[in-house]
Amino acid sequence: MGTRSYSASFFVSFETSGRAIPSASFQLLAPSFRRYAMTKSTLFDRLNQELEAFGKKAQAALDEGKLQIELLRVRRRQDNAARDLGLMVHRRERGGELEPRRIDALMLRLDDLQAEIGRLEAQIAEARRSGGPQPAASAASVNQVREN
Repeated sequence: MGTRSYSASFFVSFETSGRAIPSASFQLLAPSFRRYAMTKSTLFDRLNQELEAFGKKAQAALDEGKLQIELLRVRRRQDNAARDLGLMVHRRERGGELEPRRIDALMLRLDDLQAEIGRLEAQIAEARRSGGPQPAASAASVNQVREN
């Protein structure tokens, strides 16, 4: 087995198929190899850049996922409001007593929820085009729709 000795930047003797590669071969290759070698600082800079890019992509995916979840919640509220309106119309058609204000309130809620769905779908489409989500609507408008 070959012995290992160290130079400034290379192992100078390796065992390959029972033969040791002479250290002179590495010394001849060393100047050309050093041109392409990365220093620790450039290696860490490159690693940092790649990690930042990965982090931005992961954050964009997470933010888009949050928008998708919010869209599902709003659609569920829309479905519930449409069901309630349908039950009221059914009750009215069967001769039951209804308050017209209740039907009007449900109609307005459905309109508001439809507008919210359109806004969220536009945000998701924009996030997919630009690679990152757009700022969400103000908390007041989201809470207003949730209250209904």
